[in-house]
Order: sequence, then C-alpha cells, then structure tokens
Amino acid sequence: MECSNDKKYTIEKIMMTLGITDVEVVIKTRSEIVQKMTCILEHILSSYLVGTKEILLDHSHTHKVDSSLLEVNAILKRLKQAECYPEPLAEFVEPANNEIDNILQRFAGQILYSVYDGNTLYIIASDHTTKMSLETSFSGSGFKNINFVITVEDKLSISELSKTGVPLHGAKFVYVNMGAEAFYIDECFATTGSLMQANNNSLMVAVTCRHALEKEDNFYTLIENSVVKLGQEVKQQNNNMERLHEDIAVVCIDDALRSIVDEKCEKLLIDTSKLPSPARISNRTLVKGDIVHKRGARTGLTTGIVRDVRTQPIGRFSEQSRVIFITGRDSIPFAEKGDSGSLVFQQSLDPEEKRLEVVAMVQGKVKVPIPNADVICFPFIEGCENLQNNIPDIQNLDFFNQ
Repeated sequence: MECSNDKKYTIEKIMMTLGITDVEVVIKTRSEIVQKMTCILEHILSSYLVGTKEILLDHSHTHKVDSSLLEVNAILKRLKQAECYPEPLAEFVEPANNEIDNILQRFAGQILYSVYDGNTLYIIASDHTTKMSLETSFSGSGFKNINFVITVEDKLSISELSKTGVPLHGAKFVYVNMGAEAFYIDECFATTGSLMQANNNSLMVAVTCRHALEKEDNFYTLIENSVVKLGQEVKQQNNNMERLHEDIAVVCIDDALRSIVDEKCEKLLIDTSKLPSPARISNRTLVKGDIVHKRGARTGLTTGIVRDVRTQPIGRFSEQSRVIFITGRDSIPFAEKGDSGSLVFQQSLDPEEKRLEVVAMVQGKVKVPIPNADVICFPFIEGCENLQNNIPDIQNLDFFNQ
C-alpha cells in the first residue's frame, strides 16, 4: 500500500489495533508514481520502436522505407531525451547508399546543400570545380538509375515566407485595414509568432520576422471579427540583418489596446491538442532527428523533423550563423508563404509539467524544385538575445504564463 506520512501513521495504528501485522505501508509521492509509470510506458514504446526499426531495415533494400525510418528514428531520439527513461538507447544508424554518401562526404566542405526527394539528388556546390568533380564522380555505371541536379551558388538561396502580394499564437497579420472581409482574402501577410511580455510585464509585445515588416511597420490582426491595429514595429538602430537570427522584430502593443487584448485574446501559446499552454524560451540545441511543431497563419499546425543544423551564411545574410533545416513530416510542407515568424516548439519532456519549449522561429525555405523543401529556421533564444541587445527599452523578454 502506498500513501503519505500522515496516512501511513494512521493505517499502522489501525492495523495494530486489529492485530494485523503482515501489511507493508510505504511512502510514495505522486511524483514518484508518475515517474515510475512513465518509465514503464517509455520502455514498452521503445522496445516496440526498436522492433519496428529492425523490420524496416530488413526491407530497406527492396522498398522505399526512408520516410518511415526517419519517423522511427525521430521518436526514439525524443525518448532518449526524456528524463524518466531508465537506460540509454542504442544509436540509430540511418540506411544509406554508401557510395553516394562517401562522395558527398569527400566534398562536404564545398557542398552547401544536398537533398534526395526519392527520384532526384539535388546538390548545391560552392564552386564550378566542385561541380565538375561531382559530375565526374557520379558518371560511373553504378549511378545510372539515379538522377542528379548539381548547381553552383556562392551561398544557399532561400525564399522568405512572408506572404507577398484568434489566439495570436500563429495568427495572420496584414499591413492595411480594409475591413474584416478583405482581411481574410488579403494575400500580403505573415505570422504573429506570439504575444510576449517585456520589462517585467510593463510592456506587451508581439514577435515576428523582421523581413515581414520591411516595407510597412503597421501591424493589423483580427480580434472577434474586427480588424485591429496592434501597434508598430520597435526600431532596431544597430541591426543590419547580417546574420539569420537578426531577422526578428517586435511590435509594441498600444497601451490603449492592451485591455482589449487582455479581455478578448488568449495570451498563452496553443499546444498540439489546441489547448492554451505556458511556454518558455528554450536554450536546448536542436539536433538532427528532433521532432518539432509550429503554428502558422498559412498552414496552421504542422509537424516536422530536423534534417540538419549547420553554421553557414545563407540567403541575404553575409555573416554565418546557426541554420536549422526542417522537413515536413508525412510529405506535408512544414511551412509555406505566410508562415514567416511562426514559432517552432516542442512539448516539455517532464511528465508533470505542461509547458511548451520554444526552440526556433520560421524564416524561409530552401529554393529547390521539390514539393517538401526544407524550411529554414533560426534558434529563437538567439533572436531574443539580439532584440534585447539592439533595443534597450525591451528587456526581460518572456512568454505569458497565464
């Protein structure tokens, strides 16, 4: 029997009075019980997934199982990160065409990007010499059944995901108030990442990508079928947009509007079950295989898997910084035009803590001609630090927790 100290003492007295001596009374807190049950469930799930992985590997030479293996690998990695899991899992080794991988690895320093969509291997090289060497390497008879597209770029090109032409987490915002009906069909928009507080809750702000506010700094969204101007972008005098994580902006909510937002808007982030949840700026470093989610104005809630994390210059940015490549799960794009500014999050691994870990912000997409091209993101904590460094009036940036 498991109980608290007080209950244990009471039960022991009753047992002694009744002359019963073969009952063991132990102390177990709710936390210990939850942890034990979580360990049991995690162990069962991991055993099942390891078995599934072995079956998929057996069929990897005769069937297209790469997508399923990626899913299994991602879930196993997530289990390894869980605090309750009793023992480490063996590392997963992805199936690969060793000949192709060996060639790509040989030119790793000169390849900006590579991706295989099931039919064609796309490679972006940094110079023409590397392109010619790759073409020579792939000209052998062993590669006749694989299509290759090799191009040369100085740095990887990306397409930013503001749409050119109501919880506020993942909400659409536009630049001109033309009324509610026009708001729905407006094709020029981006995503309000979320409401946040600054300066110990003396300021309410919204975060998004800075490129989405380059031409217009007004910020209109929909609250109870009325178009409302939330505020204007807070200018960053020393931010020259030289690094990917500098593509972040805050809009300060007008004081006159704050009471309306408090009354009519959900300030918490919305989790994968559509429930309001506390959130925090996570300092966790994403790695290949991590499962993540985002909620955007164009595509709503989507799930993705981290395909790579690299430090490099990219797109318009002249200086190198950490770039997170995320591919959509089940061949569904992780983000599209209009999703710039979406927050990328994970559920907390603590079995007793209902909290979202915000790990990144959606910025753009790699320019390759495939349906599910990788989405480009940057670490959200680096973006927030950049804001606080460039805007003295914005400090102690944090999410609302109620």
